[in-house]
Amino acid sequence: MGKGITVIPSGLFLECKLVSSVIIPEGVTEIGENAFCANYSFTSLTLPSTIRKIGSGAFLSCGSLTTVIIPDPVETIEFIFTYAGNNNAFENCAKLNLASQAAIKRRGYIGSF
Repeated sequence: MGKGITVIPSGLFLECKLVSSVIIPEGVTEIGENAFCANYSFTSLTLPSTIRKIGSGAFLSCGSLTTVIIPDPVETIEFIFTYAGNNNAFENCAKLNLASQAAIKRRGYIGSF
């Protein structure tokens, strides 16, 4: 990602095959809906201290994701319940370790993994 990027748009990396580790650069403040949805290749995610919002479904069905590093400034992790089911930011991320799940829940997330 280039310098000056502050928002990762909705669906940008939808169903992409990414490397095993994703590090969102400093300066990014928001991750849009379904931005990384259905990426089965990466196992760890590190978010910058500048991140404030994680959109609904941002990491939906990232089935290999085991570790998430979330900084304290995160204000919102969205979860949405629709007629078609849940579209939580970390829905279907069943391999997330307990420490990552606890850190996500401390930021107000009430969705399932």
